[in-house]
Amino acid sequence: MLVVRRDDVGAAALARMRRAGVVRALTDDAGAAPSPVPWTVARAIALAAWIPRKAAATGLAALWVHGLTRDALAPAHVEVVVPRGAHPDPPSGVASSRWSFTTHQTVYSRAVLVAGVRIARPADAVASALRTARLADAIPAAYRTVASGLATTQQLYTAVSGPQSADARSRAQHALRAVQEALEASRTNGGGVRR
Repeated sequence: MLVVRRDDVGAAALARMRRAGVVRALTDDAGAAPSPVPWTVARAIALAAWIPRKAAATGLAALWVHGLTRDALAPAHVEVVVPRGAHPDPPSGVASSRWSFTTHQTVYSRAVLVAGVRIARPADAVASALRTARLADAIPAAYRTVASGLATTQQLYTAVSGPQSADARSRAQHALRAVQEALEASRTNGGGVRR
């Protein structure tokens, strides 16, 4: 898969390529041309400029890379997790309002490399999203994570029970209960997950 960035071809050319269907939008300033390379790889490459060297994408950004959000474009706000003691600056050219970091040694150490970009595992990314993102975006992604088999509800409960403020933990646990109820209702009604 070929990732095309605005810096490579210019804004007008990238816009023409998107309109013509030559590339599919990945971020505001990047698109990908179809090829045998998986979309997870193209998404990770598109986010690479947003993720400092000693950080891992988490929350909705990581879930987007894993293909667990409904969005075609990367989230407008990217959250990263860093190891204890790290204090990264926002990436060059990225407004500080569109980027934030948290410190969590375990989540960082469990992250996987996708095309050279460190990405939090699905259960950890869901926990982050349920704590910090809009629940209207986070809950469907959490549902798809379990329904697709990339994490179990027990793994999600373990991840949201990790170290954080009591308010954030409570918010995530309540949202996760809603996800579990939806999964149980789906199983009872014979329904499946919609992607």
